[in-house]
Amino acid sequence: MVFIPPRARGLIIGVIALLLLFGLAGLGMSRLASAPISPFIVVWVIMPLVGLPLGLMVAYRLYGLLTARYRLDRDGLYIVWGQATEHIPLSLVKNVAPATEASAALRPRRGLWWPGCIVGKARQADNSDLEFFATGLGSSLVLVSTRVGDFAISPKDPSEFGQAFVDATRMGSLNQIQAQSRRPDYFSARMWNDLLARGLVLAGLVLDLL
Repeated sequence: MVFIPPRARGLIIGVIALLLLFGLAGLGMSRLASAPISPFIVVWVIMPLVGLPLGLMVAYRLYGLLTARYRLDRDGLYIVWGQATEHIPLSLVKNVAPATEASAALRPRRGLWWPGCIVGKARQADNSDLEFFATGLGSSLVLVSTRVGDFAISPKDPSEFGQAFVDATRMGSLNQIQAQSRRPDYFSARMWNDLLARGLVLAGLVLDLL
């Protein structure tokens, strides 16, 4: 059974942000072609330097949102979000519960996410990570606790998803699937997660502007 998360709000906000960022970059490049040398030229340089990378990151988030789905059958739970995938044998799923049962409000740490496109990790009370592949918070979230990690997802009908999990568990597995966890391994993402590399990039950008 395939469950699609509500996408409309995330797509609308993301497309507006994408247009603004690419518009900012385009304006900066057009002004650079004709602007005289002056202190204001720094502004035109900054606009494409900021707008283009952020725009590409927003575009990737939109791609993930467009492909987002959760599939549940008697063998396993499958989460697809862009190039990130999780294949979890049903025997490894410990619990499926609405987020309203959590002791505290849940949201990812700081990062590139917005209402309707919520991707990232949060630290739980037991110091373990909770990974978000969701489009909503609060009552729209379903927490999936497994032996390979914990996930927050947002199927359109959380109660239907919960009942589907119960039904799949009762039927029993026919084929034992292998647990798989795949994430896109972008050099830029690994570099940005390194504190020293991030500092060098920002320092180089500031020196260029100076």
